[in-house]
Amino acid sequence: MTAPRPGDGLLPRAQYRCTRAITIDASSEHVWPWLVQVGYGRAGWDADDLLDDFARPSIREIVPELQDLRIGQWLPWGPNSSERTAFVVDGFTQPSWLLWRSPNRTWAWRLMPLNGGQTRLITRMHTVNGRGIRERAEAQH
Repeated sequence: MTAPRPGDGLLPRAQYRCTRAITIDASSEHVWPWLVQVGYGRAGWDADDLLDDFARPSIREIVPELQDLRIGQWLPWGPNSSERTAFVVDGFTQPSWLLWRSPNRTWAWRLMPLNGGQTRLITRMHTVNGRGIRERAEAQH
């Protein structure tokens, strides 16, 4: 899990660094279309719809119109997307890896084929924390 991933050098001052991985009983070619559909108003963010898709049901099938992935494309986090509330597709190689970025966050996705037609999905997120609770509390102290 410590192997370099796309986007690792984009935010060298990131305070939050998280790598997660799961094994999927499907080939990379079958996982890729789902990965491309991730996002608000699409297939959600890989969590409960109430939390990550504003209670809107996530798409549960492959939708051809959502398969057109382009560098520079916005992937909104919520209903009113902007530069601060959307990821931008920074790069990808189908069906191996995908990198999203925002002003203070990167999210890399890597699909690694395994024996028996399985795939290891590894995600890595880096975040530069902005202001927040610490700065607010210290300002009042």
